[in-house]
Amino acid sequence: IERTVTYKANKQKLDVAFIDDTTGETLKTVTKDGVSDSSTNYNTANDLDHYKNLHFNVVSDGTQGQNLVFDHDDSKDQHYEVHLSHATHSIDDQTTKSEAIHYVYQNGSKAANDYTNQVH
Repeated sequence: IERTVTYKANKQKLDVAFIDDTTGETLKTVTKDGVSDSSTNYNTANDLDHYKNLHFNVVSDGTQGQNLVFDHDDSKDQHYEVHLSHATHSIDDQTTKSEAIHYVYQNGSKAANDYTNQVH
């Protein structure tokens, strides 16, 4: 007896959320659809380069930078999080500005003493 059994891969879905830990905002969510054991042809490298160029630091990457593959669990979608923080640094920049106000009459003669001040 010969039997042919045909298996059909189950549909799968996954998403990767890019979260700004400073504001708590989800900046972007990448969603992929496919079937069990297939590649998504996606990793976070290009998106992380984009956010680094916008001066974010990578706090954590739940995908560990790997090319993502769909699992076998039909009961729940795969979910990954990438956490980012703002790349900030202290600046000690001080400037002194001077201002002067000259009080004159319409004919050009002095109306009052000049007012001068410095602002830091």
